[in-house]
Formats: sequence, structure tokens, C-alpha cells
Amino acid sequence: MLDIARFIEGDLNAPIVLIGEAPGEVEAAAGGAFIGPAGELLTQLLTSAGINRSRCRLDNVFQFHPAGNNLSPYISFSSKGVARISSIYEQQVDALRRRLSATSAKVFIPLGNISLYALTGIHGILKRRGS
Repeated sequence: MLDIARFIEGDLNAPIVLIGEAPGEVEAAAGGAFIGPAGELLTQLLTSAGINRSRCRLDNVFQFHPAGNNLSPYISFSSKGVARISSIYEQQVDALRRRLSATSAKVFIPLGNISLYALTGIHGILKRRGS
């Protein structure tokens, strides 16, 4: 059984939830959420936006570090944006939705294309920045 609590950080009452794709190598080794280089950048960006990281909940679509940082066995997109998804992806998204419904957050921010797709069914995060 996965210990998902080690890849989630923050209070259920946090007003903002940031959703990554999957824990990275540093997170998997150390057992934490957004603690590697990307987590450091995230903290800097939040601070520059006037948001205290402690007022956010951090989560991921996948609650495991994929081999080689490769999520394509679980979800991939064709050149036309059509998703090919596995049953593992569906299980992970169902679990994410249950976790998100338990929060009182009003703002959900996807941090990646797979996170955007899991939340909205829309592909192409670069086209939606700032929306």
C-alpha cells in the first residue's frame, strides 16, 4: 500500500491547492512534497507572488515516482492532443478527486499538462497560462 501522505503537504483548509504531476526523484528518496529543485522554484515563485507556501496544499496526480520520470506508460497525448490513458492513471485521478473534494480550497492550480488534464480534461497548458 502506498504511503500517499508523504507526497502531500498542507492543511485541508488551505485556500489554494497546487497539483503537480508526480513526485520527483528527490521527493521519492526523502519522502516529501515539492522538496526538490522544482519545489524550491515553486516556493520562490509563490513568495514573489505574495503567497506563503504554508497557506497552500500541495498534491500530485500520481502518488509515486515513475521509473525514469516517465509518465507515458500511464498517460500520453497524440500530436492532436488525444489522450491515451491507462487504468493506473484512472485510479490515481479518482483518488486525487476524492482528496480534492475533502478540501475547502477555492483555487486549484495545475502545475503541468497532466495535472491540467486530470482536473479539466483539457490538454495544452502552455495555451492556458494565466487563465
